[in-house]
Amino acid sequence: MQSQTKIFSRLVRDYMRPAAVKLPADSRLADVLAGMIESKASSALITARDGNGKSGRLVGIITEKDVTRRIALRCDGGETAEQLMTSPVRTILAA
Repeated sequence: MQSQTKIFSRLVRDYMRPAAVKLPADSRLADVLAGMIESKASSALITARDGNGKSGRLVGIITEKDVTRRIALRCDGGETAEQLMTSPVRTILAA
């Protein structure tokens, strides 16, 4: 049996997945879901576009829970990620 305190000796990076789905806030919901399915991800990070049109800072997240609770029966897929994401997002840096 593993020690119940072992989890406290691990780092955040030990639990991180290598690639996150990142999409701009103006992405259509259908594209966000397609990206999550293709990557087998349970969430998508939503970013704001910078002045050059590239994805920039993190502004929200869409999770499977968001999809099932808010989206499943009320959306047609044409809505933007910005309309449906959870925001603000709190993050931590991996050491």
